[in-house]
Amino acid sequence: MKKITFRFKLAFNKKMKNSKAYIIDDEEDICLLLKANLSKKFKEVQYAKNLKEGLAYMNKNKVDVLFLDNNLPDGSGIEMIGKIRKANPAVIIIIISAMTNLRNEAIAAGARDFLGKPISFSVISELLKKFFPAGNTIPS
Repeated sequence: MKKITFRFKLAFNKKMKNSKAYIIDDEEDICLLLKANLSKKFKEVQYAKNLKEGLAYMNKNKVDVLFLDNNLPDGSGIEMIGKIRKANPAVIIIIISAMTNLRNEAIAAGARDFLGKPISFSVISELLKKFFPAGNTIPS
C-alpha cells in the first residue's frame, strides 16, 4: 500500500513541477508564505500585490494556476475572472478570501475553486490534487 501512495505522490508532483503558479494578493506575507509552499510543487511561482501588475504579468507569461485574492486595492478579484478567462481560458483560478460567503459567487464567475483565509497548506495540497491527479496533465 505504501508503494502505491508513494507512486501517486511522485506522479502528482511530476505534473505540477512542469507548471507555473501565480499569486495576486495585496498582503505580502501571504504572497511570501504561498510562494515558499508552492515553490516546492511548481516549476515557477511569482506574485503581484495588485491587479494591474498581476494582469500585466499574465498578459506576457503563461500561467497554469492563479491564486487570486478577492479584495485588492485596485479592484475585485471575482470581477476580474471574466477578463482573465478571455485571455487564458485554461488557467485554473482559485479565489482567496476571508469572506467565505463569496464561494458560490466566485465559482459562478468562473473560478475553479475557493480558498478561505486563514490559509491552510494541507487544504492547498488537497485542492491541487483535484487539478493535478496522477496520470493527467493540465488542460491546454
